[in-house]
Amino acid sequence: IEVEDTHKFFANYVLVHNTDSVFIALGDKTQEDAAEFLKKVNETLPSLMELEMDGYYPRGIFVMKKGEDEGAKKKYALLDEKGKIKIAGFETVRGDWSAIAKETQKEVLRIILVEDDVKKAVTYVKDILDDVKDGKIDLSKMVLKKRLTKNIEDYSAIGPHVNVAKRMVKRGDAVGAGSDIKYVVQGGTGNIGDKSVPADEAVSYDAEYYTDNQIIPAVERIFLAVGYDKEDLTKIHKQKSLGDF
Repeated sequence: IEVEDTHKFFANYVLVHNTDSVFIALGDKTQEDAAEFLKKVNETLPSLMELEMDGYYPRGIFVMKKGEDEGAKKKYALLDEKGKIKIAGFETVRGDWSAIAKETQKEVLRIILVEDDVKKAVTYVKDILDDVKDGKIDLSKMVLKKRLTKNIEDYSAIGPHVNVAKRMVKRGDAVGAGSDIKYVVQGGTGNIGDKSVPADEAVSYDAEYYTDNQIIPAVERIFLAVGYDKEDLTKIHKQKSLGDF
């Protein structure tokens, strides 16, 4: 944005920006200052263009992707003035993650943003990990879902959902391109594909798989943004587990 006084208003306050949006920390400015700035900018723009204010958020988290030094442009959680959380880019809005991963991530964001209590969020994750290890989580929360993008015979790389789809065909299910395959990674030996079964056949779940590939990945980047890393979470979890004996 190149208009009069823009740099003066923005100086050192830009958090994240991309081609169609910008997040700004007000610093010593007020919401009224922001509204006035918005008005001045729009007065200089062509008639078909308009800069809009999406909202004011007292607290928020911008999560980094691997290899980035700044918060991801489209991966953030913001707390609005009414206490509602706006989420973009997180696993909570994606259908291919287990319910336990999405629920854990959503609650971590709520505790950090609404209650402003990072330590409580860490404890919450630790308790979830303990429950997963002890087999206390309902199987319905371990269901994974992935869509077949082509017919089974056209896959050269056989992922877990393709293996499960083949199993479903053998039992008589109508499965093909466009089918949503729901499955659970069970405990036992073998690779992930071997241990994946249709959700309605599952009798157990692989605690290690769901810990390392679902729950921790869903919250790891959030905790990195507030000063904790994966090792901290794992260490805390293991220490509590050992102390229970």
